[in-house]
Amino acid sequence: LGAANGILIRNAESLESAFKINTVVLDKTGTITTGKPKVSDLRVFNGYNKTDVISFAVSLENRSEHPLGKAVIDYAKEAGPIISENISEFQSIPGLGLKGIIDNKKIIIGNSRIMNEFGINTNTEKFDDSTIPGTAVYVSVENVIAGIFYISDTISPNSKAAIERLKEMKLNV
Repeated sequence: LGAANGILIRNAESLESAFKINTVVLDKTGTITTGKPKVSDLRVFNGYNKTDVISFAVSLENRSEHPLGKAVIDYAKEAGPIISENISEFQSIPGLGLKGIIDNKKIIIGNSRIMNEFGINTNTEKFDDSTIPGTAVYVSVENVIAGIFYISDTISPNSKAAIERLKEMKLNV
């Protein structure tokens, strides 16, 4: 029955002890969400415009295979920016982001930790970003924040019912 429903049961012992489970921990991306992140908003700062920020971001993200990078690339396809081929010193920093030189400008794209690591101030004080759902992906040009992409993933239609069912079974979710 498990196999028919896509559930792998390694051995009988694990099945026998399953009744002791009282807590279920779920990974968000692709489990609760659809696993297809999309850019929900883009804000620009310090005199940069959206076309410039998208161009810098997609020029680096084209060399990445990260799901958030794919969301930026998909967003760029709608906006139609110019992609620079003049990239040097490209580096992917796992868990943090990307950096490179584009048209002789140092570009860093990623989360707040990479910005902090390179001494870049992420406090834009231009708006309250706590109201915008999603993950913030910063774009800095020459150590100054040029823009922030907000990327979110939609909740899978079956997630709420599945979580409610687990709660009905007296499990902590």
